[in-house]
Amino acid sequence: MLEKASQGQELSLVEISILKDILIEDNLSLVGRFSCSDDLINERLNICQTLLKIDPANSELYLEEIKEISLQIAMNIGMQKVDQNRVYVDFHGIKRWAEKEHRESFNRWVELSEIDTAPVPSSRMIFNKMYENADVIPEELLVKPATQADQLFLEILRSTLNKFLNDPKDGLNSYLSLRVRHGSLEGFLRSPFAEEGLLTEFDQEKSKHVLTEQMVKSLPYHCTSTISDLESILGRFTSTLNESLEAFVKKKLRIKSEAYPDGLIEVHVSSAMFNIIKLDTLSNVSFEKFLETIFSQFVIWTDYSLKAVRDDIALQIGSTIETAIENLRNDFGGLSDKEQLHFIRDRINRGYLAFQKALEKAADWFQFQPMEDYSRVFSIDEVMKIAIQMTKNVCPGFEPDIDLQIEGDFPLLHSLTLNIINDVLVIVLGNVHKHANVESNSKVYILIQNDEKERLLRVTVKNKVSSNIVYGANIQKIEDIKKIIEKGDHINILPTEGGSGLIKLSRLIPSDHGPIDKYLSFGFDDENNFVVSVAMPFRIIQTGEGTANANISC
Repeated sequence: MLEKASQGQELSLVEISILKDILIEDNLSLVGRFSCSDDLINERLNICQTLLKIDPANSELYLEEIKEISLQIAMNIGMQKVDQNRVYVDFHGIKRWAEKEHRESFNRWVELSEIDTAPVPSSRMIFNKMYENADVIPEELLVKPATQADQLFLEILRSTLNKFLNDPKDGLNSYLSLRVRHGSLEGFLRSPFAEEGLLTEFDQEKSKHVLTEQMVKSLPYHCTSTISDLESILGRFTSTLNESLEAFVKKKLRIKSEAYPDGLIEVHVSSAMFNIIKLDTLSNVSFEKFLETIFSQFVIWTDYSLKAVRDDIALQIGSTIETAIENLRNDFGGLSDKEQLHFIRDRINRGYLAFQKALEKAADWFQFQPMEDYSRVFSIDEVMKIAIQMTKNVCPGFEPDIDLQIEGDFPLLHSLTLNIINDVLVIVLGNVHKHANVESNSKVYILIQNDEKERLLRVTVKNKVSSNIVYGANIQKIEDIKKIIEKGDHINILPTEGGSGLIKLSRLIPSDHGPIDKYLSFGFDDENNFVVSVAMPFRIIQTGEGTANANISC
């Protein structure tokens, strides 16, 4: 029918009705020819655009659906951008540091290299060897640093690699802490089971695992007598899942070091890395080219190391939960009530299938996307909806009633800005979910403002907290966090996890800041609300077509 319409042939009322009411997304999903949900959404968009042309009487209906589909496409792209940048290094920050720290040393190395009499192999010859036999490293790349120039070059590389991996603000470990370890990975992988009610909550007063309110309400009406059995069985499964994820995040998802001997990410300046960078730099002696070369090599070697993370997620976590699911099925296999058995089995099957998909998706997080992509821009409304949905994805059961207000006109925002706003909301809304001690669907107010005079994008979040949260000890904790930030002691704490995560927001304070509360403030108000306000400097980027877009520049 679409082909017929595209050729200008008139469609019958029945054919139009089929396109309009039958070939909707739910029904299209039953057709086997769509390889992924994106293809399905694009097909429905194509149908609506065709209907808009051939059925003008219902144009308002089609325009509204096209608007909804376009938002969904933007959200899908945006959520993919967020996931692609969970493994991240702020190359601009590392470059600024290297300019101050190593430009002079680099110039000294250039001088020493010019008087170095050691023969330098042809880089073209070496790369030809690698092309001819990729399984064998050419012997020229295995030569160890020997001269004074080599030793100086090695010191520069090691120092910069350490900064790349471990800088508390700009390095890989810091962003892993912010975007993965601080609850995101665990929450994302718990969500499939939580949505099916298969995870228990630990009741401190009763000192035992209890079913969630959602699960209790959904049980077949005559199953209440077996709740204690369900709590015991699902409690064991919940403990196994939590312990497996916690062990991976705390011990393995680390840069390997004396403090973290089980860390899976291990990168050193090997002879091969050293010689590749040296040969490439000697062929074009400039500090800027040198930085480009070392960053690209660091990414290649780190990406190779990240394969161990992907494998561990797929194999170790995957096999542990597979065994736990088998045990869960066996534990429930003895239920005499067939309706209850069917109810539980359906939830286990759905939850485990969704978990396997989530596990595969989480493994894909651990790949470098080093180039900042300015080709895709988002409206502020799209950015906020993406960030809110991403927060829900890592906070199982969190369905707040969001009151979103946007003040001022905003330029289109690049994916870098999307990622930073997402970082803010995951921390702030995650705190509402974990620490406010209120209903999961409670009201949350979010205000977005464009301060054009100061060129600041300000995000303010206000939520009600339980009255028993606002007491002396918690108020003092908030004041202690503020003092740490004011003293400048927060930088070295950025790569750590636990607690509220509010200190992580301090990474957005510019290095040349004035009063800190101009950029970051948080605390309780007089009406038992917790209020967080974050202001982020942004800069305007002119595209080739003269369009003004924006990026956060802190």
